[in-house]
Amino acid sequence: MEKNDIKKKELVHETVLLKETVDGLNLKKGDTVFDGTLGGGGHSAYVAEKFGTAVKIIAVDRDSEALQRAEERLKSLKANYSLVLSDYRNIDKALDAVKVEKVQGIILDLGLSSNQLDESGRGFSFKNNEPLYMTFAAPDDKLLLTAKIILNQWAEETLADIIYGYGDERYARRIAKKIIEYRKVKPVEMTWELVDIIGGAVPAVYKRGKIHFATKTFQAIRMAVNDELGALKDGLEKGIKKLSTGGRMSVISFHSGEDRIVKNFFRDLAKEKKVILINKKPIIASEQEIRKNPRARSAKLRIIEKNNKQMSNQKDKRINNCEPLKKWFWSFIMVLIICLFSYGYCVRTAIVNIVERQNMESELSTLDSKVQILEAEYFKAKNSVTPELAQTMGFVSATDQKFVARDNKDSGLSFLTPGN
Repeated sequence: MEKNDIKKKELVHETVLLKETVDGLNLKKGDTVFDGTLGGGGHSAYVAEKFGTAVKIIAVDRDSEALQRAEERLKSLKANYSLVLSDYRNIDKALDAVKVEKVQGIILDLGLSSNQLDESGRGFSFKNNEPLYMTFAAPDDKLLLTAKIILNQWAEETLADIIYGYGDERYARRIAKKIIEYRKVKPVEMTWELVDIIGGAVPAVYKRGKIHFATKTFQAIRMAVNDELGALKDGLEKGIKKLSTGGRMSVISFHSGEDRIVKNFFRDLAKEKKVILINKKPIIASEQEIRKNPRARSAKLRIIEKNNKQMSNQKDKRINNCEPLKKWFWSFIMVLIICLFSYGYCVRTAIVNIVERQNMESELSTLDSKVQILEAEYFKAKNSVTPELAQTMGFVSATDQKFVARDNKDSGLSFLTPGN
């Protein structure tokens, strides 16, 4: 693999959706906030800048080096903090260690910090040629699962499922097959080896995409190594128990699988009226932030507030008391609608009948006029008949009948009568 294929630009970690995440917690003086993904310490530092020592910060990270860097930053801000080498999936044990029962705010930033990507030396990034550990914790434990173990020992089908399921990689099966072929010759141990394998599996046009062709596979392997989705489920379930009534939880996800877990968990709690959804749709980064920090483009922030049980019960009681009134109200509305419909039907029928009657009267009047005209024509024709014409038409014989007509002034009918 050519080194020029990998970006050399140094990354400086910038916390994504910083103000939206912390401000969304609605913290007050005397509160305690739990930062479950300390990383570079961006969120905790912002809390310290905003509240000073008035808000206590309890933060955890599996990376001891990350804790050391964050501690230096928090010390310079004279923050009120406690740091614990742990994972947010063990929030209950971490809070027990510092003798805290409940917290008023929880922050979970599920992204990977730039420091971990560039300085850990554990193979998170393919910028440098590093050993393939990809562990959040220091890889000094022989029992620790690493990327090397997954790549060199797991079955082809399992590898394909991981790469597709965690990375949404369309060429997952091709890549898995290439990994199996490569490891038959020698173990996969370094990041650039894995990049070469991936490059040999995907089409040439895929390498010219907006993101590096190895990004999704590296993400998938990292998520499998650290059981990130399993940790998220545990952290959410334990976190809601450790959140005090009225407290809030902010979760930033960068992967569709992570966001799906968070969304469904919050939705189910909201249905049970255990939490209130502060934002029904996820908060995303602004165009300005994305231009400044491209990794923010996939970030989604969801915030919930733990419901006050007493207030919820009172609300439910009020709702239950209103149920009979609601039933009567809707029954009245239905009866009113039926009455209005019936009245409208009757009015329509009456109008139709009136119109039809008027039409019939108009038609009768027209017929009467036509009859009068025909009668007048008939009388005129009768009065104009001569004896000769009558004899020709066969009304009378020439020898024993004569034609007698009434006077023209007579308004009655004209008759043909026999003569003497």
